[in-house]
Formats: sequence, C-alpha cells, structure tokens
Amino acid sequence: MNEQEARTAAYRDALEKMGEDLGYDIVPQYFREFLNTDRIEAMGTYVSSFYTTFDNSGYYYYILAITPSERFDALRSEDAENARARDREIRSLLSSASAHYRENEDVDAISDVLHAVSLSLDGSLEYSPEALLSRAVGYLGNIVLNVDDSNGAICSVRMRRARGPFHPMVRGGKVDAVYEMVTNDGTIMQDSVTAATMDNGSFSFTWTNPYMVREGDIHFLVDIPDDVIAEIEAKAPEGFLDPLLSIREEKSVVYHYSLPDKFPHEEALIAIVPYVRGDDTVFAEESFSAFKSQMDSAGVGYDIVVATGEDDEDIIRRLIGTYPEKRYFIISYLGVTDYREAFDGFYVRVDGRNLVMDRNTLLVEEEIFASDGGRTIEEAERNALARGSRIAAGMLLKEI
Repeated sequence: MNEQEARTAAYRDALEKMGEDLGYDIVPQYFREFLNTDRIEAMGTYVSSFYTTFDNSGYYYYILAITPSERFDALRSEDAENARARDREIRSLLSSASAHYRENEDVDAISDVLHAVSLSLDGSLEYSPEALLSRAVGYLGNIVLNVDDSNGAICSVRMRRARGPFHPMVRGGKVDAVYEMVTNDGTIMQDSVTAATMDNGSFSFTWTNPYMVREGDIHFLVDIPDDVIAEIEAKAPEGFLDPLLSIREEKSVVYHYSLPDKFPHEEALIAIVPYVRGDDTVFAEESFSAFKSQMDSAGVGYDIVVATGEDDEDIIRRLIGTYPEKRYFIISYLGVTDYREAFDGFYVRVDGRNLVMDRNTLLVEEEIFASDGGRTIEEAERNALARGSRIAAGMLLKEI
C-alpha cells in the first residue's frame, strides 16, 4: 500500500484497539476527526509521535496515540452507558421499521432504519452501521416505481414491492419529483416537490409550479430526507452511503412531459409596449429581447410582437385591426418612473403592467416594479428596462 493508505490503516487500527478496551466500536464516531486532526477532543486523545518504514511490499505507518488514563477510565463507564442508551433507541427504531413494513409503509421503514444508522455511528455495543445500512438498502431495493399518464394529469406515480406475497402497493410512500423551472432573471434551475402515495400505492402528479419549463423531464425518486443524508455523511467514512444512493438512483424513473399553454396559439398574441420618451421608443430592442428570452427559457410558444399607441384603447384597437384572427391579447407595459444618483453610478426604477385581454374584456391585470443600476443613466435605464421585462415575462407565466 502507499503511504497515505498505510497512515489511514494505522489510525483505524489505533481506534479499533481503543474500542476493544472500552468495550464498543468507536471507529465510526471518531475516525474522521482523528485522521484529519491527530486528536479526539472528547477523549483527550492525541498523536504524540509517528514513523514510517518501507520495503518491497509498500509502506508501514506507526503512531503513538495517548489518552489520559483518568479520562479513558471514565469513558469506559460513561460512553458505554451512552452506547447502551443509543442501542435502546436503535431497537425501538428497528421495531418501528418492522411495524411500518408489515403495514406496507416501506419508505417510513427505510427512514426509521436510517435514523438507526445515524445513532449507531455515534457508538453502539450491539449494532453495526454497515449491517443497518444493508437493511435499509434491502428495503429500498425491493421498491418499484412506475409512471404513466393514463389518468389525464401530467402523470400518475405508483409504488409497489418487487417481491413478496401479491407484490403489495406501498402506502404513504414519499417520492421526490425533481424538474426544471425558470426564475425571474431567466435562469433555469432545479426545483422539487415531495408527494406521498395513497392507500392504493399511487398519487397523481399535477402541474403545481407555474414556472416549470413547458417541456422537460420529471425525475421521480424514493424520498430520503436531505437532513438524514447530511447527518450520516458527517459521521461516516466517505462513500459510506454510496450503496443506498446508487440503488435509489437505479430505482428512479424519468417522465417526459409537455404542458399546454392556457390559450390556443392560433388565438393568442403577446404584445410588448416599449417605453416612449417624446416620440422615440427607448431601448425597445433590449426590452423585447429580454422579455422573449425569458419566455423562450420557459418554452412558451406564443408569437410576440411590439405594439404602440396613445393609450390602452388605441393599442387594443390597433392590435385587433392588425391581427383580426386573434381573440386573446397579452399586453405588457413598462416605463421609467424614477432616477437616483449614487456613489457608484445611477439607479433607475421602472413600473409597468401586464394585461390579459379577451378582445376588449380585461381578464387579468398585474403591476410590475423593478430597478437596476449602471455607471451612466443610459446604462442604468437599459439594465432596469431589461430586468423589468424579464420580471414581467416571469409574472405572466402563471397566467398563460
């Protein structure tokens, strides 16, 4: 073995020998701290010296670890009692896991066992973290997820056991649904929601987030809470949870979806009304580009045009005259309303409105506020109008 492997083995061996003397396994509880810092604060242990040798078979690493005798003697009783208390709690969790499993509540059983794993990593007289993890992996490995769209929702998710009498459906089985959404600044990011199966082992996943991209994939996985994973990873050797996380990914399913827009494409049009100063539009191209980019990121497929007019009635009249085949007009206004000078440049506020019209009938109205800065007034104005346009588009996503 190389020098680093020899060092790691030496530290583990020292902890194993101390654990034998204490009467329980302390490797899971202290290995990472001991290896990284040469100390165990709770025990007063420290490495006073070390040396290495080398021959044809590789490196040999030796350490001298010292623990104050009075502290070590106290730990024999104190830590052993703590370990016995943990073992009582672990037994309770395993009993709960068995009860959940008998009731076809497999995901709750997995959660109980993983909490037991975390406790065992703090020190146990009876339970091996590896053996407990193997039990959780066994429960998870016996779960099957299926997805279909036969119920008319985005999809229906069903969870059952792969083996066992009649392959029972899993009740109350929590499932994470991971998908992509678009933020107000046009960034595509992952979002997720957790749902639970009903007594028949299934649930309908419907369109709950208006900012979901209109076409994409939903990744369904058996829920393992992030806090439990983080708790175990903070105590266990690196890679300890890999078998569990690998089988979770193996059991996951991916569903491709395509969401409809609210209004028929052939009957709807989006119109951007640019900011006008005097007789000239101001940064109309930048505003249009920012708005369209936001819509494109979400996958919205409506035609988008620039519209002008003296007032609302004039704009609607022009749109109806130009696009007689359209019934719905989604109109977004934005204008500069305030300037502020600061030590690093200028800041501009823009206000506006989104209107959703059925010809001359107002269906939805919402207000828009945004601000941004720049080194010059023109740069600040351009940035604020672009930001406001992205926000306006983002707000419209939930309406269209």
